Amino acid sequence: TGLSRQVQSLSEQLRRLSQG
Repeated sequence: TGLSRQVQSLSEQLRRLSQG
């Protein structure tokens, strides 16, 4: 579902922020 994909994208963004 589109929502699942959106959640995955948000998770990846948070990961990037955590790394940065």
